Amino acid sequence: RAEIGKFPNSTNERKQMSIKTLRKRISLVTATVLAAGTLSVVSMPVANAYIPALSLCTNINGVADVPSGAACTSSGVLNAVSGTGTTQTVTMLATGTLGLFSSTIADSDSQISFVVEGGTVSLSKYGASTTATSNSAAIASSGTYTLTATTAATPVAAPGTLLASHFKPNAGVSSMTVRMYVGPSVTAAVPTNGTLTGQIVVTVATASVAGVPSPVRTTVHFNNANDDAADATTDAASANYSKANGEIVYALVTLRDAYNNVAVPGGTLIFEVTGGAKLDANTSTSLVTTASTVTALDFVTAGESDGLYNVAIAQATANTAANFTLTVRHSSGIVLATKSGKITGEVATFTVTDTNIAGAGQTSEDAITVAFKDAAGNTVYPGATYGEAPVSGYVNAIVTDVTITEWPTATTAGQGDVVCGSVGGSTKMKMRLTTPGGANIDSNEFTINCAGEGWTYSASWDKASYTPGSIATLTITVKDDGGRLANDYHYLHGLTDNYTLAVTAPTTPATLLVQITGAPAATAVTAPGYGDVLEDGVKKYTFIVGSTEGDYNAIIAVPSINAANSKQSAVTAAYSIKVANAGVTNAEVLKSIVSLIASINKQIQALQKLILRR
Repeated sequence: RAEIGKFPNSTNERKQMSIKTLRKRISLVTATVLAAGTLSVVSMPVANAYIPALSLCTNINGVADVPSGAACTSSGVLNAVSGTGTTQTVTMLATGTLGLFSSTIADSDSQISFVVEGGTVSLSKYGASTTATSNSAAIASSGTYTLTATTAATPVAAPGTLLASHFKPNAGVSSMTVRMYVGPSVTAAVPTNGTLTGQIVVTVATASVAGVPSPVRTTVHFNNANDDAADATTDAASANYSKANGEIVYALVTLRDAYNNVAVPGGTLIFEVTGGAKLDANTSTSLVTTASTVTALDFVTAGESDGLYNVAIAQATANTAANFTLTVRHSSGIVLATKSGKITGEVATFTVTDTNIAGAGQTSEDAITVAFKDAAGNTVYPGATYGEAPVSGYVNAIVTDVTITEWPTATTAGQGDVVCGSVGGSTKMKMRLTTPGGANIDSNEFTINCAGEGWTYSASWDKASYTPGSIATLTITVKDDGGRLANDYHYLHGLTDNYTLAVTAPTTPATLLVQITGAPAATAVTAPGYGDVLEDGVKKYTFIVGSTEGDYNAIIAVPSINAANSKQSAVTAAYSIKVANAGVTNAEVLKSIVSLIASINKQIQALQKLILRR
């Protein structure tokens, strides 16, 4: 208390102290608000509306010339500048000279400065045009500068002019950075007092590998023709790297050095291909053929100057698959690029799978699926130039014909139609493919089933008991009047064999749709619809099981079959719902509670009788 002062004793003193405290707090808040307001209204400099470009001077052989605006030169620069604005990069030799220039300032109130890190400014000039050659005091003295450890002196261009400078990297550095600042407050004394509008990061190389092919930069791209238009897009197209029997795979080799420049190497380039293929290559696209296997060419002698080499690859042996790898290497032994592709051979195997149950007495579309492979196991896509028919001796009263109607492609499966006789039944079948060269390729032996339309049906669940929230699948099995699984070519809401792939299912009265009552849920995951057809003689529907435990019977009806066959009526399919791992059911718990209450009532009655006796 001695430290904080005497406490007020009277009401008036306390009132006076409260007023003083309040005033102090108001003063503090006011000062804070004013301070915040002062910070919020500080005038910020407006960005310069004109952003001059920082550009590289022309690279020449020998010593760089005196810079004079856009006409300045560089030497020892190993590649073109990549990037723009403040993200530019370039590579140069440690012994080279980098020439840079700015575009002319349009705003007469602005100046330009160059600041270099990791290097020195060897010579600078400025002027209002590309022919300006005079130095000026605006360039921080005479063009010879004293350097700190990391930052060189800073040439500054006067308003309304451009600036050009030569830069040399410091001894032993691996990189050098040049920055360009623009603004009315830029001076030689404070060169960075402006907006950074240009920056170039220079990688300094101790030795040049310009013109030496680089495995990292050299590419091989496939294309659909023997030209120079191949790129990553054409390379990704399967039709370009995977060709059919007898076709040619074209590739474009783009030779680049480590700086991404066109590479024109000395010595010999070697093109090799393995995997049952041969190739031809040349510097002129008009000369690319597959007449012979060419493995080595001297392209410097041939006069190649754009770094592009066209290659064509074909099967070494006609009708034989070529799963090849192309290798491009230099005579020094450096492997520059590899690329794999394939040319399929002639059909060697013919496989028929996925047979549907065809309709007796009709033609059933896409009843079989066909596929072809060559001797190397590559998928082959023969076309209409191939002959096809059932093998002699396999056609009979059950199946009178089988025809391939849709040949397979890279995106669609091959399909065939089946023509059944009226008798129905099951029979073995084999087909034969005849190649354009006259060779016969027989398919595997497969089974075709022909059946009539639905006459009877049954239904069952995939499980006898379900837990709440699980999936229940109902399977309806349909048979024809001969007891065979019914064909897959009529709609379940009508017995007419009118199912056609290209035709939308007809809309009929909803009363003819498959009816399912008493299912585990009111709404099916897959509910009956007008487009419902059989698949291998059955149709399936699914439900999410409800939560009420008990034993149930679902009632299933197919009205179209009931109407045709008076002996067929709706069927039932039993199922149960039980909580998982439940030791005692709800019904058992309720039964126990009722029994306990009855026992307690008896004991109360007995006790009452005992009391009355006393």
